[in-house]
Amino acid sequence: GMAWAVCCARICQMYPTIELSQLAARFFRVLNRWDWRQPLMLDGPTAPAPAPQMVASSAAGALEMIGAAPPLMTVMLPVGAGLSTTTTVTA
Repeated sequence: GMAWAVCCARICQMYPTIELSQLAARFFRVLNRWDWRQPLMLDGPTAPAPAPQMVASSAAGALEMIGAAPPLMTVMLPVGAGLSTTTTVTA
């Protein structure tokens, strides 16, 4: 749920003036073409986002410590530093 909400909000940030009928198509097109090695996160006006390499390495490191596989996709919460909504999503 939360990951989908962040994905929807990110697409709305990318295309703020697009009509709703086109927005749905863009949503699936952008997510299909997204380079999931880079985390998806909202653009925030106040706090700088953590560097994608730091987020990916900290998430991978935490998962490695518990013996889990690295995430297939990472969607970051808009609050906190390095909080992922997708740490429990598996294939």
